Amino acid sequence: MHELSIAESIIAGVSREKKQQGLSSVSEIGVRIGVLSGVFPDALLFGYEALSADSEWAGVPLKIENVPAQGTCRSCRAFVTLSAPPFLCQECGVGIVDLESGQELEIAYIEGVRNSNPGKAAEGEI
Repeated sequence: MHELSIAESIIAGVSREKKQQGLSSVSEIGVRIGVLSGVFPDALLFGYEALSADSEWAGVPLKIENVPAQGTCRSCRAFVTLSAPPFLCQECGVGIVDLESGQELEIAYIEGVRNSNPGKAAEGEI
């Protein structure tokens, strides 16, 4: 289950960003996962919850945005949503499609509270 190591990487990346941005707390983490990334969102969520239990991340929700596979046909230039390989155009049925989305695996945002001055907190999104 490589989703567990991905969850570890997410926690490590958010921890670094929290420190770099001077956040006192994190209230939500958002990730984007392309349908062609090979990552199973439910397994990633399970891994994240297992790793975050009994840590500073316990209770911080991991929100997952599923990104569809989309691209442009080389033949008719139609922008199409794809379901499975081979990636042939749904409009003309002939052209090969150049992928533009669907392979993402990234931290999209971190919501938290930034301490700009001691005793004074400001909410923000990274």
